[in-house]
Amino acid sequence: PSKPHEQQEIVSLGFRMHIEKTDSDSDVTSSISNGEITSSLAFAADRGDAEAAKLLGHSLILGIDGYPKDTTKGLIWLKRAVELGSASAGQWLGVLYYGGKEGVKRDYKKAVHFYSLSAEAGNAGAQNNLGWAYYKGNGVKTNYAEAIYWLTRSAEQGEPFAYSSLGEMYFRRSGFPRNDIETLKWLTLAAAALPRGTAQTKTFKLLSIMKKRMSREDIETADTKAAKWRPLKQTPFVMRDKND
Repeated sequence: PSKPHEQQEIVSLGFRMHIEKTDSDSDVTSSISNGEITSSLAFAADRGDAEAAKLLGHSLILGIDGYPKDTTKGLIWLKRAVELGSASAGQWLGVLYYGGKEGVKRDYKKAVHFYSLSAEAGNAGAQNNLGWAYYKGNGVKTNYAEAIYWLTRSAEQGEPFAYSSLGEMYFRRSGFPRNDIETLKWLTLAAAALPRGTAQTKTFKLLSIMKKRMSREDIETADTKAAKWRPLKQTPFVMRDKND
């Protein structure tokens, strides 16, 4: 992983095998001769490979794998990846616009747009983030019903942040009636699965508050429900994974 992407043997073999020049490759050849495309990754992206376009955009945004940091070009390639069908590229674009990260100007509406595309395509992280946007009213009007719908779909795929989001909505009684057992169930699931950080710290605080006001019997019931919880279909990548 420490080597530039194009220097990894499996990448060079995979992207360079069976590539034959045709008349339709003239634009690609021109780009290469002009120094705009300098690696097999960029070559594959330029030929319409969604995963390559996403990785190229990621590398340019962060300035890694031998690529200079170039936010503008990085966004172009990530958007191209979305057009080619990459749900995870849309999720990451949403994160960049929502948080105003890596030199990208914060724009909640653009974030929601890309979250929506990826959420509809089944990306669990985007489903959670879209639900959170509806909960907070960022980029869209506050809508608890939409928030619950998308957060539940994300939780059904085993996304830890969706557990946390649902736990907070139950705790705040935002769209839900008071239900201490369900609140504690979701918070317990979140505490066990979230990575270290702000979300986990907040979850622990809410857990402490809940356990102080609940009976031992209700706490045991919530713990039992949490232990029995199983996602309908576990997503292969969750938001704690850096590659998604």
